[in-house]
Amino acid sequence: MQTSASDNVPSSFRRTVFAFRDGCLPKIFALVLRTLRAAAAGEVSFVSAAEKEKMTKEVLKLAVECLSFDFMGDREDSLNVFDNLSVPPSWHTVRDVETVRLFFRYCFACMNEGRLECATLALRCVVLIASLHRSFYPDESTRVAIRNELFSGTTELLNAQSIMQSEELSNEFCLLLGRLDGSHFVADSSIHSEVQPWLLLLIQFTMTSLHAWTTSPNTKHALLPFWATLVKPLYQYPTALSAVLANHIHQITVAFIESRLKLAEAFETDNLDVDGAEDPLSNEFLLNEQLESIPLLALADFAPSAQWVANQVEENAKALCTLQQTQTQTPSQWATYEHRLAWLIHIISAIIGGQSTNRHLDDIPIDPSGLGMTRSDHILLELVSRVLQLMMYTDSIPMIQPSPRSSPLELAYLSFLSNFCSAFLGEQAKAIASVEFQQLLASRLSFTGEQALFSLITQKLLFNLLHRCQTELVLQKSLDLLSTFATGFTLHAPLNSSPMAINSSRLLASNPSIQSMIQNHSSQFASVLSRPEYCRYRCKYYSIVTTLLCLNDRPSRETVESFLAPLTVQVDQLAALMDSVASVQQMLSQVNLNSNQVIEPSLSPVKQPSLKLPLIQLLSDLRGIFSAILSSETYKLFLGWLFPRRMSVCRRLAVVWAGSHEVINPLLKFLCEVFHNKAQRITFDRLSTAGVVLYREAAQVVITLGPCLLQRSLKTDDYSERYKPIAYLLELCYRAMTSGNVNFAMLHDHQDASLYNSLQISVQLCVSIPIEHVAVYAHRLKSVFQFIDVLTRSHMRFLVTLAPDMLSRLMHAVEEGLRAYEQAVYMQCCNIVESLATFVYSQQAEADLKDTSTLCEILYRFLKIFFEIIMNGERVNTFAVAKPLLPLILVLYPRFSSFCQSMCATLPHPRSQSLLICFELLMRDVEKNMTKRNRDKFQANLKIFSESVRFGSC
Repeated sequence: MQTSASDNVPSSFRRTVFAFRDGCLPKIFALVLRTLRAAAAGEVSFVSAAEKEKMTKEVLKLAVECLSFDFMGDREDSLNVFDNLSVPPSWHTVRDVETVRLFFRYCFACMNEGRLECATLALRCVVLIASLHRSFYPDESTRVAIRNELFSGTTELLNAQSIMQSEELSNEFCLLLGRLDGSHFVADSSIHSEVQPWLLLLIQFTMTSLHAWTTSPNTKHALLPFWATLVKPLYQYPTALSAVLANHIHQITVAFIESRLKLAEAFETDNLDVDGAEDPLSNEFLLNEQLESIPLLALADFAPSAQWVANQVEENAKALCTLQQTQTQTPSQWATYEHRLAWLIHIISAIIGGQSTNRHLDDIPIDPSGLGMTRSDHILLELVSRVLQLMMYTDSIPMIQPSPRSSPLELAYLSFLSNFCSAFLGEQAKAIASVEFQQLLASRLSFTGEQALFSLITQKLLFNLLHRCQTELVLQKSLDLLSTFATGFTLHAPLNSSPMAINSSRLLASNPSIQSMIQNHSSQFASVLSRPEYCRYRCKYYSIVTTLLCLNDRPSRETVESFLAPLTVQVDQLAALMDSVASVQQMLSQVNLNSNQVIEPSLSPVKQPSLKLPLIQLLSDLRGIFSAILSSETYKLFLGWLFPRRMSVCRRLAVVWAGSHEVINPLLKFLCEVFHNKAQRITFDRLSTAGVVLYREAAQVVITLGPCLLQRSLKTDDYSERYKPIAYLLELCYRAMTSGNVNFAMLHDHQDASLYNSLQISVQLCVSIPIEHVAVYAHRLKSVFQFIDVLTRSHMRFLVTLAPDMLSRLMHAVEEGLRAYEQAVYMQCCNIVESLATFVYSQQAEADLKDTSTLCEILYRFLKIFFEIIMNGERVNTFAVAKPLLPLILVLYPRFSSFCQSMCATLPHPRSQSLLICFELLMRDVEKNMTKRNRDKFQANLKIFSESVRFGSC
């Protein structure tokens, strides 16, 4: 029953899933509830207790499957513990208090009888009901009733000490408590006397669970969200209970952090006796999940919590320093302290990251320094300075064991630097970091100069690129943060004495180390990226370098040529090699005219296996360079370097390596970037032929490589080997045609067949993909729909000359795109249908198109699909649907009446009459034209029509 709606799930399968959800699933869940109620009332007789337990277990399993069903069809794996459920509003029984009470009753009964597995399943059903999104409840009173029932049930479970008998049962109870919102307990003073005993029981259970961290260590954090919901009311509604709760939340926070430190030590010493337990430091998603509540928990009693963390950092840092000075340390001992420090730095990072949203909660007017800083400012200063000092220390010593296991500390540093820059250097710093704060921080770290702090961060990122890239994630996050600086954000004023704002990119470009990297980009830094597994990051690296190079309005031609000199050598050597091969082929042909023995591309020196990786790296470097160019003048400088000689190298590479998708895919991605008119960077004079020349180069690549892809025989992976190159080739054609700088009439006047030939090859590539695979790879084959879109918008005269079967196959792909649950593809297909229907409508009005029967049949299929989507009620965007639907109805107006009758005939009598009335209202006051006023009227009618269908009024 559990389904997945990832990109590789066909849309037809999703439609089956939604039909099951709306038709069969509610009946199954209703049957489950009836069976459980009947069994609880003694209306079902059992031969033995074992048979009763078996039946109860299977029915509760079925209830769990019903409630955890993928209702929205967008879940790629199992339900996450913190996900909200999106149950259809028609499931009224789920928000019935009696349903919650029924599952609690089964949980208590099974616990008393020792059937802990059944009790766990019943409690799991309660957890799922508690996970319902608040929009599922029609009013606040219904939600409060469910909340009160959950409060009563959890109180009884807390009083029953048997909740700790089973590990699975205890874990489910932790998940249930994490789903509760405790803010109203503090806000409503009238219920304090009732809630206080419950809270004391809950505090005791939480502390007991956190101390028992060796059992299910990665589920204890599920308790934290409940306590986090209490923090804001503690400040907003201060009462006698607030101080007590703040102290207990502090103890809970410390207990959780201690459990993480012990967990880190246990993983390094292999003392954790839990099968399948995963180290959160090696799983970013799990780590973020466990740290999500830390910012609010720390604010409950900020001073002692933050000071305790600072003391732990100092204690573990001293131990690490002492260990480094001894001669008998082992890698395991070093890794233990590294991982403990990694947890502490991640926690500090989470605290700093929460300052922007939670700053207003901590308004303590304590100013021991006389500099206008609060007590929390001084504690934050202590945390930040200790992390930065530790970072400088660990970078100054050699790694004891440079391996991927050393990466958690580096990843913790990067997480801290990212949140620190957002909170203390960017726009948020105006509300968080005072001038005095940064001055004291610079003094604490012995910094001189206004840019020393930013320079420290920059040096750390460059240090990572050279010495800390044993794991891919460290390299990726270092480049991401460096890219953020290079892209540019406004730095907070304390970094410079000038009242004018300074941009991070200009500050970064002025750094001597960065200037050295720009001037020597292909040496030491690129050598780090030369490993095959890191090749994908060369594009981002060169994008950063080029962004900083082009920071001025227009670099000189000499600067560009000097920057590209290392790449120029590589490309020119490749061109010379190709020229020599061509000369040998020509010579051999002239020696023996009767012989067909020439050097085949497969035997060419250009296609040596040793050249594959350098070629891929070169193409990635060039793609990164062109991706960073936004200025028209700068683009022309780099384009002048590429054209014409080096562009011909790309065409010849496409021929030689046509059978190798490892090279062809990077080549096409590079060419797509070259022809991408981002920020209108591709601009030429109106009388210039440069746009036509540029398009002809793209067309030549399509014409050269297209037939090779059509003839390719698949080996193992049809997507990577064939569909991915086709998608890139179609994207290249699409970008070249939509750049806005091509005068296609000029091609026609000069009898240049490049446009016609490239369109023919592209259409053949589109129809070569089986329709079922278009549905499977709808998201990844977006360029197929983009190409069809540009055909229907600008080249309809070519489209209508296609053979009927080829045109029909193209439109079948559009039909699958409309049914795909991919918003971008769906909108693109709506545009395609609109262009096609508008063209046929205009041609019918002018009587210019002789035979429209094929097109009308295609449009009729589209008409049925659109109304199927509306009737189904999924993803109905009336603005997107109204644009193609009105011209469809106008073109097919003589058949529209019979179409409405056929739609109504499929429904029972009462609904069929209501639907017929809805169809009449849909066309009320809608005229037979395409004016804006008429379109707006039709869109308003369509919105009413879709709402009537969705809510069952027709």
